[in-house]
Amino acid sequence: MSDGARGVKGIEITGQAAGAAFGWVNMRRARAADAEAQKSRLLAEGARSDAEKLVGFLIDDFYDELEPTGRLETMGKLAHMAVSYYDSLPPELVTPRTETYRAMAIVREGGAQGARGDIAAANRSFDTAQKVFERLYAADPKNEDTLMGLALTLFSRFNLAFLIGNRGDSEGLVRAADMLRPLAHAPNGSPRARILYADTLNYLSHTQPLDQRLATCDDARKVLVATGALDMSNLRAASVYADVSDSAARQPR
Repeated sequence: MSDGARGVKGIEITGQAAGAAFGWVNMRRARAADAEAQKSRLLAEGARSDAEKLVGFLIDDFYDELEPTGRLETMGKLAHMAVSYYDSLPPELVTPRTETYRAMAIVREGGAQGARGDIAAANRSFDTAQKVFERLYAADPKNEDTLMGLALTLFSRFNLAFLIGNRGDSEGLVRAADMLRPLAHAPNGSPRARILYADTLNYLSHTQPLDQRLATCDDARKVLVATGALDMSNLRAASVYADVSDSAARQPR
């Protein structure tokens, strides 16, 4: 091989080595970029998860603290802020859980709207939330959060009509009670399911024939006792227990 040929061959080898090194560097950069993007996604999802836990507290546990005091306007403002937060999320971060929490916040906002007398706005909120919950419930009827959300919407809609003097159609209330009953009577039933079930039965008792009302109230009180109503370990349960007992006392013997 001539010196010129060897030189050309050496250049080719050097070029190949440089290309391989360049490719290796680019691969490392791509992997690092992917890792950084994955880290950012995980951080974003973690932040969203933490935010959802906070929102869940605000629209569920905190509501139970405020509702007996009548300070639902505060709850309405918090719920509105929660809805705004969810509406600001990019589409790729919207999950069924996210939709559930957003719809729950809309229900709570609707309750506050009804409490201040804005019936039209309240019904619009309930309509919006129910459409979401109906879709999610059809896709996964065993999801407790979705079931609770739909039952709460049905209850809240009837409660609004009841408060303005129109007992209306109890079909939604019956459906809510039927949905909640297995959860409420389960040995490990959640307090929120039991309390909502008892609250639903309390209103339902006022729509039933006279010979059914006491049994309905007794069922409600039974699950409330199991939730800490009598020993005051759950103040919300105790409050609903008092309401149910008042309803039972009004029934003819």
